[in-house]
Amino acid sequence: MNHAELSPEGGAACGARVSAAKRRGFSLVEMILSLAIVAILLGSMGSLVVVAAKAMPGRAGAAELATAGAAFLEQMTSDLSCAEVISAAGDTGIDFEVGDRDGDGKRESIRYEWGGAGSVPIRVYNGETAAMEVPPLITDSFVLGYEIVTEEENLAAVETSNPEMSVGGWSGLLTLASRAVDSSKPVAQHFVPTLAAGTRTWTITRVSFNSSRDLSPTGTTAVELRMVGADGLPDGGILASTTVAESSLSALGGTTTVSFTGVPPLTPGVEVAIVFTCTDKCPSMNVSYASLLGPRAVPMSTYNGSWASSTMTVIPHEVYATTTSIASTRNVTKKLQRVNISMGIVGLLTPIRGTVAIRNTPEVQ
Repeated sequence: MNHAELSPEGGAACGARVSAAKRRGFSLVEMILSLAIVAILLGSMGSLVVVAAKAMPGRAGAAELATAGAAFLEQMTSDLSCAEVISAAGDTGIDFEVGDRDGDGKRESIRYEWGGAGSVPIRVYNGETAAMEVPPLITDSFVLGYEIVTEEENLAAVETSNPEMSVGGWSGLLTLASRAVDSSKPVAQHFVPTLAAGTRTWTITRVSFNSSRDLSPTGTTAVELRMVGADGLPDGGILASTTVAESSLSALGGTTTVSFTGVPPLTPGVEVAIVFTCTDKCPSMNVSYASLLGPRAVPMSTYNGSWASSTMTVIPHEVYATTTSIASTRNVTKKLQRVNISMGIVGLLTPIRGTVAIRNTPEVQ
């Protein structure tokens, strides 16, 4: 058998081994560039760590802020506890005065105030702003709450004299009639005053009514203020009296006004009768009256041997009086007992809070 032989150039069949690919390492330039890039990255990361550390203080920074905040709060509560006068009190500030501290005989003025989120609460002592805390207490909240007690005091009642005024009467547009006043036929009009609340007494000063003279105007009429008896009719108790000369009256009729002196004070609700009676050359006048469509609680009365009242008739009249009144006043004061303080400091997770009792409980508006 003939065997063919492969030459070395013939390939694998010859049993020759193929050599592995040749490997190559980093050059010096590549290594220098790589180190530069790594240095830049490490520098940037270091800067970020520093910025983050400044933005969020560690345990030591928070402790320092808490200590400064507690010192500020202690100063504020110490001042407030001695407050004697409150000038102004608001949600974010308070003005007050404490006792003399420098021996000049004057109170010291103190003000705590906050300008809003991101500002530092300040203390102003006698007009001078105190130095800021170190570190500065930059706050995002500062709230003051007040506990106030209300005290009421009833003062002594005071009696006041009031000027003359109308205390009631009647005037209408109904057709008027007249009745002659004679010695044996007096006529009367009952009256109960309308008084303001708190009136203690009323004293009649004047009375107005409608009247006219007779054909021979020479008579004299007595106008009396009488008490009203239990039977609702004029009794003999005359409070005051005055006279009217018939010659002073108009024949056509009109309003006549008479004044009284020496009338005793009366209590509210007392009914009085205005009585007209002739004392000389009777009849002495004509008194006008009106007939009503319905009954009236304070009627007109006539006398014919005895008094009889008619709730369906009334003499137009008006009564004037001075009055006294009792006014009892009440003094209401509001006093500050406690102040609650809450201060949120940037850098602390929870606000610092405190409560101070005000020793002198000063008055607040």
